[in-house]
Amino acid sequence: MRPHWLCRGTGLLTSRPCSRSLRDDPMTPTNLYLFEDRRARRWAPFSLTRPAGELLFGCLTLRARAEHIFGMECQGHLSRHALVGFDEPDSAVAISLDDIPEDTTRIMISSRAVPDFQDFEVPTEPAWIMVNGIPAGWVLPPGTELPSELSLRDPSINPGYSKTLELKGEMIEHPWNLLARNPARIQTDIEMLWPQHSVPDGSILIGDGPVSLGSGAEVEPGIVFDTRQGPIRLAENTRVEGPARLTGPLFIGPKSVIHGGRVGTSSIGPVCHLHGEVSDSVFIGFSNKSHSGYIGHSLVGRWVNLG
Repeated sequence: MRPHWLCRGTGLLTSRPCSRSLRDDPMTPTNLYLFEDRRARRWAPFSLTRPAGELLFGCLTLRARAEHIFGMECQGHLSRHALVGFDEPDSAVAISLDDIPEDTTRIMISSRAVPDFQDFEVPTEPAWIMVNGIPAGWVLPPGTELPSELSLRDPSINPGYSKTLELKGEMIEHPWNLLARNPARIQTDIEMLWPQHSVPDGSILIGDGPVSLGSGAEVEPGIVFDTRQGPIRLAENTRVEGPARLTGPLFIGPKSVIHGGRVGTSSIGPVCHLHGEVSDSVFIGFSNKSHSGYIGHSLVGRWVNLG
């Protein structure tokens, strides 16, 4: 069976074979949850207004990446108590431990985990999840006791399980890593998820890196695509108005509009309107910067208007 893996709010729909595992067993419902450990809860101010898993890194939020890797939608974030009830569109709700049923298999992984795209089998027994050798969560079959609040804050506490699920990838240690490592992550994501090359007619291409266009993307004539340092992805229903220069590695999310200017080395989430110069930044989504000024080396949240 070739399951479709859909990530909410990303415009991403891919399919690939997966190994036999608990997620393929119709008799064993499996749910995915993200939790914030002690380090993620210190990502203020970002973790004060939304679960850390809803931050954008590369071309996907940390939550959407976990959904893609495990092939299922996240059923909730275990975050700080003040965020319980968080329920933005295209996001997973913030819940408490009491909301998690014990009669299902539960995959619980740290919001800081960034697994690589890879094939693996989910163990049928209780297991410790390791990402690049670092404790990052658990696989809990039905009836297995949930981790304590202490274990959620410090997943390195040995649960005593005999099985380990080893995943390649990285753990984000500090919020500034989301910016410093973002260009490399954009490049990896585009190469893995959208390897096709499609330069719009009338555009100017500098370099030999790939340019990927989602369905419905509109690019006015004369737009410059500079791919010497990395690839560029325009997601579904994006629009780029001239004159504009786009520099990779660059991801522009669904329904975002570039109203001219210079945009490069950044991750732009869905439904953003940008103009002027944007460099080495992350816009989580639904934000506007319509002036001709500069913004760089910044992480911009949702629903932000820069006048």
